[in-house]
Amino acid sequence: MKKILFYILAITLTLKSEIILEATGYGLTVLESQDSAIEELSGIIISHVDSKFTQRKFVKGDKSNKAISRFLKITSKTVLKGVQYRSLRKVENEFVSKAILTRQALNGTIDYLENLINIRGYRLSRSELREKLELISFLKPLLGLSSKTTYFSDRKEREFLSYLNQAQIEFHIVPKNAEIEIAGKRFQNFESIFLSGGKYFYRIFQKGYFQEHGYLRVSNGEKVVKNISLILKESNSKNIYLDIQNRKYKEYFSEYLSKYGISFVENRDFKIKVTVSQRFVTQIENYKFYNLIVEAKLYKNGEIFKTKRAKMRNKSLNEINRKSHKLVKALVKHLFADGEIKRFFRWGSLNCF
Repeated sequence: MKKILFYILAITLTLKSEIILEATGYGLTVLESQDSAIEELSGIIISHVDSKFTQRKFVKGDKSNKAISRFLKITSKTVLKGVQYRSLRKVENEFVSKAILTRQALNGTIDYLENLINIRGYRLSRSELREKLELISFLKPLLGLSSKTTYFSDRKEREFLSYLNQAQIEFHIVPKNAEIEIAGKRFQNFESIFLSGGKYFYRIFQKGYFQEHGYLRVSNGEKVVKNISLILKESNSKNIYLDIQNRKYKEYFSEYLSKYGISFVENRDFKIKVTVSQRFVTQIENYKFYNLIVEAKLYKNGEIFKTKRAKMRNKSLNEINRKSHKLVKALVKHLFADGEIKRFFRWGSLNCF
């Protein structure tokens, strides 16, 4: 019985220590020769599936060869697990080392790589997807040296490629625990969302806040980051900061919105910035004609939420003065024609707009 156990143990140790691949490296120090050996070992592994690594004839100063060498060195030192080194004699003032990949190291490296790529693609950024695909390009030839199936790596490769060829969307929302609904699916704040190019309706919601919704158009291959701040339902604020230099138009805005209890003081949520441009066009006999442009920008949490412009062209000063009050009224009406803003200011079902 002891002999049988001894033979089983001996066979197991032999299988584990079985040499799968080995490569030789050279350097001015032992460490340099080991780096060179593992780089060469990495090149041999990848050459099983990639023809550009099959014959590595490096030319001094060649950028493509330097890039390949750098990739092999970094990838192999990061990924290959359990590689053994054997120092050899010096040859012409250079140290010589041999890198050995055993069966045990091969299986350990495969398990490590499969664990690294075992993640849902939609959680990854575009650069992270590329990194995962590079790991798969290293994993596949290793699987070819073992008895393991390539089904898992093939499936993850298709998944990562499908996300990489789509648009990547990220919502950065305040509060941070808000949820996103887009294309019929729900996502978390800051999560990478991958969709084919097109136009999508989105909805942002969180208990205690007014919902935010809208449309987003994206193209394949682009990355879109959308910053949104939700409005607290409990807010009792009815203040807007009015940023305008023109005294007359400031009175118009104040008069119109004061009917609904809105005063113009500093407010962290909303601000209106109004610019008035009146340009002389021509004079016919004693009448002068002007072009008037009034632009109002509504800022929400420091970002432009909506912009509206009202214009009058080739009008006399009398006509401009007579109609400017109605112009401001129409401008504010269109600027505030948004359900979320109405609810924020407690306008509810008022027919003011």
